[in-house]
Amino acid sequence: MSEGEPAEAALRQEKQFSDDIINSLPGIFYMLDTDGRYVHWNQRLCEVSGYRAEELARMRMFQLFGDDTAPLLLERIEEVFRTGESEMEAPLLTKDGRCIPYRFTGRRTTIGGRSYLVGLGIDISQRKAAEAQVERLNRERTAELAETKLLQSISAALIHQDHVEGLYQEIIDAAVAIMGSDCASMQVLYPERGEGGELRLLAHRGFSPEAAKFWEWVRADSRTTCGIALGTGRRAVAPDTENCHSMAGSEDLATAQQSGIRAMQSTPLVSRGGRMLGMISTHWRHPHQPSEQDFRLLDILARQAADLLERRQAEAQIQLLNATLEERVRERTAELEAANRELEGFTYAASHDMRAPLGRINSFSTLLSDKYRDRLDGDGLLFLDLIRQNATRLNILVEDLLAHAQIGQHNWDMRPTGVEGAVKVILHERSEDIRQSGADIRLDFPGPMSVNSNPTALHQILRNLVDNALKYSRQAQPPVIDIGGRVEQERCLLWVRDNGIGIDPVYHEKIFQIFQRLHTYSEYPGNGIGLALVRKAVERLNGRVRVESEPGRGATFLLELPV
Repeated sequence: MSEGEPAEAALRQEKQFSDDIINSLPGIFYMLDTDGRYVHWNQRLCEVSGYRAEELARMRMFQLFGDDTAPLLLERIEEVFRTGESEMEAPLLTKDGRCIPYRFTGRRTTIGGRSYLVGLGIDISQRKAAEAQVERLNRERTAELAETKLLQSISAALIHQDHVEGLYQEIIDAAVAIMGSDCASMQVLYPERGEGGELRLLAHRGFSPEAAKFWEWVRADSRTTCGIALGTGRRAVAPDTENCHSMAGSEDLATAQQSGIRAMQSTPLVSRGGRMLGMISTHWRHPHQPSEQDFRLLDILARQAADLLERRQAEAQIQLLNATLEERVRERTAELEAANRELEGFTYAASHDMRAPLGRINSFSTLLSDKYRDRLDGDGLLFLDLIRQNATRLNILVEDLLAHAQIGQHNWDMRPTGVEGAVKVILHERSEDIRQSGADIRLDFPGPMSVNSNPTALHQILRNLVDNALKYSRQAQPPVIDIGGRVEQERCLLWVRDNGIGIDPVYHEKIFQIFQRLHTYSEYPGNGIGLALVRKAVERLNGRVRVESEPGRGATFLLELPV
């Protein structure tokens, strides 16, 4: 064996060791040069993307992204080499055309005098799916709430409105909104006309003058849906008039074709005593099958329309219906709150489940550093340090997410809590940070004051606001932080004021949204959760929080809490 062989063997072992570490990461690892080309990557990137190693070696990172996200990726890569770090969320485009949501991080590093980008990509498919599910539920519930409130407003109008003709049009407009239709009509029954009575057009929306004239009177033997519903006493639906046997060859079909109508339904208006009063119909310019939910809401509207036709005799029943609609509003509101709690529960569970693997990553990387640090070359040490730094940062993010989620997960023990005492506890906790920053802390409490709060929540709120003030006033000479409060009309007004960099008014609401940051991590470390946690906790305490600030003039965070 030559003298160089042991060294070469050791070098191979070190490289294998580094590769094993990289391949064990819970995501994809990549290292790019300044042109965005892959220099190094782990096996997970090959598995996820579907590209072989020799293919990745010839590719630039933007080639794994669609045309809509590739420009943003190039901006983030340039930002890393310019500022030192960046991150983004975007779908990764695989070789077989699939798009997988990922969160990508990047940091600049220097090896052998050359700059490189190293980063991790974490699959966020489950989080995106949960967010999409909750968003879909929110959209559905919001739409139902809007429709239900529309019905409620009509119900109230039925009680107080004397101008009946105006209410006909309101009902027609509501039918169009509920059913998503292009046209609608309302008819009243004249039972004394002919056999089975005739329907007269009261109001319509979207009919041509010719169609309105043709359907001004409709008999029970008419071939349209309102005639069929009049004859049977039941709802009639024609999802596609071109394929409706009952309408084939009729003047009704010809009129529908001339008007561009391809689908229609008619729902009888029946009195509370079971007497036929009229008809409400909706029409579409394309084939359409209404859903059961559409019909449930339309039935409520039909009930209101029937009551309108009997309005003087049915005021008591209308009030009952209004109460029913209010209950529907409460139910939909409760469902919205449940959907949001479901998202909070998912965030809590996901964050909680990530603690264990993160703990193992930290433990094993510390063990590797302690036992094998002297056996690693420069690249190995760099990769190991990057693993520990990113794991630590991710652990902080997980802990903050847990704190944010826990606000909505548990019942709070509410009791009178001293404000000035809570402030002093936080200042004692942050005494070393205050000493190092040289901050001048000024308290302004005219006397003892307490709020009806959960002590832990109040500490959490104040801790985040003090940390925020210390962070963004560190460049002031010296940093000055004012903390005070006073009682106004059974509300406690608290403030935390600094002389830091300030906030543009356009961002005064944005900063309270989770993950919203106005600066890079290297400028001001953080993860964009602190102020979101403050707002969520304050609102849970039946309070309010806002900020007053301008760029370069510091910031004042104002809290209003019940005493």
